[in-house]
Amino acid sequence: MEMTTNQQDSAQGEAAAPPFAEGGNGGVQVLKFGLPTEEELPMLAQLYAVHVTTKATSPMEAAFEETQAREMLEKFMRLRERIQVARVDGHVLGFVTIEPDGPVRRAAYLRHLVVKPECRRQGVGTSLLKRAHHMALEMSRKSLILRVDPSNENLVAFVRKAGFMTVGALSSKKSGKLRLLMSCEL
Repeated sequence: MEMTTNQQDSAQGEAAAPPFAEGGNGGVQVLKFGLPTEEELPMLAQLYAVHVTTKATSPMEAAFEETQAREMLEKFMRLRERIQVARVDGHVLGFVTIEPDGPVRRAAYLRHLVVKPECRRQGVGTSLLKRAHHMALEMSRKSLILRVDPSNENLVAFVRKAGFMTVGALSSKKSGKLRLLMSCEL
């Protein structure tokens, strides 16, 4: 499965000071990270499903979105220990999922990076990406790798700005679509 994200912190200019940051200071809200609670898992699955499908405009699309959410809930329940949720005052803003074994030896695999639409371009994605780096180091990995749709120009620019380089291209097992394989040394 390729990395899924709808993060758009990059490419189109930057805010003077992000309203969300780790640690926080001077009007910046403090982001806290942790494992998802049992109550948050369905919300994370729904957030993911909404982002990988277009907004449901028909009953058939709504049913597909709901099926995606159910499937992701099952996966997230199994991957719970590999998910880090970004919160402010107990409210979920986004999440990241890291796996110790990816498509490249000794590289942690960044599978998901999802930020709520209303929280984008405010530093949440950048903080989640930093958290992903930290998680990969905790796994004793030498690099962090991800797959990304090359047509998602904002995401490609975002991860390049964060130090990722394209190391190859491959076809998605699920869809057959071309994905860039991008890596960042830790």
